Amino acid sequence: KDREKAIGQEKSAKAQVEMAKAQVGQAQLNVGYATIKSPLAGISGEALIDEGTYVTASDKLTYVAAVSPMWVNFSISEAQSLKRDEMMRQGLLRYPGDSKFDVQLTPSDTSVYPETGRITFADAEYDSKTGTFLVRASFENADGKLRPG
Repeated sequence: KDREKAIGQEKSAKAQVEMAKAQVGQAQLNVGYATIKSPLAGISGEALIDEGTYVTASDKLTYVAAVSPMWVNFSISEAQSLKRDEMMRQGLLRYPGDSKFDVQLTPSDTSVYPETGRITFADAEYDSKTGTFLVRASFENADGKLRPG
């Protein structure tokens, strides 16, 4: 009789272990549903929803700004563009063989950002409102010193 009782207790304990494993699996699944991961690396902005607020799949909780690579937009005036064209005609300036222009960034404090960027976009149209052409350079920004905005 003691043997049968022990076998019954063992079966009961094994069943309880299996139930506990299932509960752990369910808890891990619930944590997975509660964890939100950004699809990109960067820095998070302010929280747009208060903690404890019920949210749906379409609610925006925050925003994430990518910092690597960092795009820097700037404008070239029509006069600067004409000067560049003239310098090219005179042979003082040449397009790189691969047509990839490297640029240096000078922040507002007049220092020179140590990393070299590369032109990744130049608008084909002159903006008559601003009198400029939009140009974009990409900087790897490995040190994260450049920030959006």
